[in-house]
Amino acid sequence: MIHWKTNEEMGEGFIYDELEHKVNDYNHLKEIYVHENYIQRTKYLIRDVWDIEQLKELQEYLNELIEEKEEDEDEEARAYEGGLEDYLYDNYVAEQLEREDK
Repeated sequence: MIHWKTNEEMGEGFIYDELEHKVNDYNHLKEIYVHENYIQRTKYLIRDVWDIEQLKELQEYLNELIEEKEEDEDEEARAYEGGLEDYLYDNYVAEQLEREDK
């Protein structure tokens, strides 16, 4: 099945196939509510509810995601003709323009 955001193959073993996802609009991450962007509740859950095994699993997952995102940023910056400073500046400008459009 193809991932909804990255369009990369995710493998087999999912409850719903790609067609069922589209028909049922199953992906809950397409529309993110404002309150879901805040992490304070998650911090409380982590502190007060989760056990050590869940914390270790989360830590491993976060480390992998951080590493992947850093690698992606590095690749994008290297591919950018103007160099890292121009890449970062242009991304900043693009973000500001998106905010103004909203």
